Amino acid sequence: MFGRDRGLVSERALQAARTFLGSEGASKRIMQLSGDAVASDPLRLVDEANAIDMFQPSTRVLCVSVGGKSLLPALEMIASAPPQACLILLEGGDLRRDAPLRKWVETHGFAAAVECPQDDQRTLLRLIDQELTAAKRAIEPSAREALLGVLGEDRFATRNEIEKLLLFTSGQDMITLGDVEAVCTDANVSTTDAIVDGFFSLDREGMLEMLLDASPAGTDPGLLLLAMMRHTLALQRTIAAGENGSDALQSMVRSTGGYNRKAEFARQLKMCRGDETIGLIKTLQGFTRETREDPSLSTTRLVRLLMSQAKGRQGGPR
Repeated sequence: MFGRDRGLVSERALQAARTFLGSEGASKRIMQLSGDAVASDPLRLVDEANAIDMFQPSTRVLCVSVGGKSLLPALEMIASAPPQACLILLEGGDLRRDAPLRKWVETHGFAAAVECPQDDQRTLLRLIDQELTAAKRAIEPSAREALLGVLGEDRFATRNEIEKLLLFTSGQDMITLGDVEAVCTDANVSTTDAIVDGFFSLDREGMLEMLLDASPAGTDPGLLLLAMMRHTLALQRTIAAGENGSDALQSMVRSTGGYNRKAEFARQLKMCRGDETIGLIKTLQGFTRETREDPSLSTTRLVRLLMSQAKGRQGGPR
């Protein structure tokens, strides 16, 4: 099992383990191993895979968390004498097609590489429906949309958010928008995020007010500049990829980690043009060089930069 969504990797590994072992006492026959520990002592994996328990069924599952060291020596030993009553699950991160571990697994008929991609809007909606149906709850359309806006970072985190919501609304038949806002959404968007979003909203007065308030509050102009650059690069990459609708939104969210700002990102993707973002990136790069040469540059200069850029924006759909 491998992929960017480590929560989904763990979830699917557990499902595979339970299927192999059966439900009764399954958890007692699952052993967690460190990949780096196995790499340092390859014989340990062989010994654990062939161990026989005197007091319970010997069928077992070994879950190995892939680390930075190579597991291939240990796996070659396993391949030369496969265990009869043991399932070995490797839990890894995002592996390229040419990654040695992935290539090894894919070239052996007794092994399988299962990719676990991050949830998209379709899988998130299906997961919400499944969990609410199992709990015999209904949800208002506006509440569903708000809930969707905070999910998707990781399958484990997604399930936690849904579980919190179900616990909070225990005894209710209908989940409302107010319930989601009370439990799942973060109303406290950081000052930096608010300023970045303010720039792309074309609300020059509002952005100016936030910038001026940020200075006495101790906001570092360098960090603010870095946040602006990171956000603009993510916006430009998403636009350049030519994606539309929910796919573009998911790409933007994953690039920035702004899972509580989906609605704002959707609006920005509709309003911004590719050439506009490229121009802003060049301007920010120049300002970054000037800042490094003269660290004494104040927030006032950053205010002037952002305000001059905002005045030149057309604001039409790309």
